[in-house]
Amino acid sequence: MAKVQLEELRSVIHPTGKLDSRAEHWAGRLYMRSLSLRVTRHLVDTRISPNQITVIMVFAGMLSGVALILPGLGGAVLSVLFMQLYLLLDCVDGEVARWRRQFSPLGVYLDRLGAYLADAAVMVGMGIRAAQLGLNLYLVAGLAAAIGVLLLKSSSDLVHVARSDSGMEKATDA
Repeated sequence: MAKVQLEELRSVIHPTGKLDSRAEHWAGRLYMRSLSLRVTRHLVDTRISPNQITVIMVFAGMLSGVALILPGLGGAVLSVLFMQLYLLLDCVDGEVARWRRQFSPLGVYLDRLGAYLADAAVMVGMGIRAAQLGLNLYLVAGLAAAIGVLLLKSSSDLVHVARSDSGMEKATDA
């Protein structure tokens, strides 16, 4: 089976306005979407589901935080690599879903859960890493930052819940 052409794929998975959305991560705009396009091209004809990609994304994000606990430069580099994998898969899961038209509440839930867990894990990992250097106050700061991330993300998501529960349309960037 011939691979789908990049321009045809791009027209579906990167619809007009996608890259300009406030929801788009800066790394997506800068470089990740051009890389994810090529990875997605290889995955759209496989049996791997968007939700399976998202589950792998969640683990990569959490491992980014765990890697920070490893001492030395190796732990920091490993953390950055896992975060890049997380960001790549965060693009790819939605792109595969858009191409196949496979959308579900579970997919949205897993994607948001991944963002919560990855960001919190990195904050905790940074706090533990700083504490290993003798900066004990930073452990508390890392834990507080993780709680702050979770509160900020959940308060943003609660806007959508409140609108939905009130029968209103989904909020948009406009």
